[in-house]
Amino acid sequence: MEEKSVPEILQEIKEMDIVAYLSACGIQPTNIRGKVYMYISPIRDRENTPSFKVDAAENAWYDHGTKAGGNLVDLMLQLHQWTIADVLRWYRNNKHIATLPKRADISPRQQETKVKIIRDEAIVHPALLNYLTQRAIDHDIAKRYCRQVHYEIYGKSYFGIGLKNNSGQWAIRNEFMKSASSPADFTSIDNGSNTVHIFEGMFDFLSFVTFHWNMPVLKDNFCILNTTGMFEKARQFMDKHSCKLLYLDNGTGGRNVTTNALKLNLGYQDKSIIYKNHDDLNDWHRSLAKRYPPPKKGLRQ
Repeated sequence: MEEKSVPEILQEIKEMDIVAYLSACGIQPTNIRGKVYMYISPIRDRENTPSFKVDAAENAWYDHGTKAGGNLVDLMLQLHQWTIADVLRWYRNNKHIATLPKRADISPRQQETKVKIIRDEAIVHPALLNYLTQRAIDHDIAKRYCRQVHYEIYGKSYFGIGLKNNSGQWAIRNEFMKSASSPADFTSIDNGSNTVHIFEGMFDFLSFVTFHWNMPVLKDNFCILNTTGMFEKARQFMDKHSCKLLYLDNGTGGRNVTTNALKLNLGYQDKSIIYKNHDDLNDWHRSLAKRYPPPKKGLRQ
């Protein structure tokens, strides 16, 4: 079969249902009126009133705060800070997971469907183990904190590395998709310490643990936001600590949350200087792993 051209691929992605894509990313509407879906903006932080709209009839989105909008490709660029090359890579490597449905294939009732968890088990799938290696995460450490989660969206099967949140649901990642089951929540690990290390996502947390394995710092407490939008919800847990260390991403969302946290004057500290020339903590960790590969090791007992 002849490979599709770039314009053909982009057009196919544009025809995929935006509501379905947001659901696959763990982003659910706050309310639905007919064919209009309203969301807390996924491309901005610290919003209380939903101002991000998806018109299911037109399969188009519009963010009232930034005055930006468009099709699914436009959304991918904004939501993930991707380039067109990243979008094409997502499409071409999406073969071993289900393809998102097109707008015409989804009924209004189906559009409300959320991520359905089928089962969780130890991480054993070669694709996920390879993904951990790519992210420079020790396999045994990942298996201690995460699970292999199998789930469905619109009846189609997916799987990924899952970190359980405080509501008993999952933040899920594989090489090509970021998903979450509802309700979204942060993940806390309480070891009885007065110090808490705060991360934006699971791979930043796993990088920290991999890098500091067997060090006393792992007796501290941890908070994984799973999304920057969880910062306010997580404050009751974070604020009880005398020392609060922030390891958020260097993208717009992470920097905004860090800036606002420092303004609270409640003892939050910005630790991003450690990885100031990198996108996030995992990006920095991977760069070190390339230069100084860690020895094989098992978990301490």
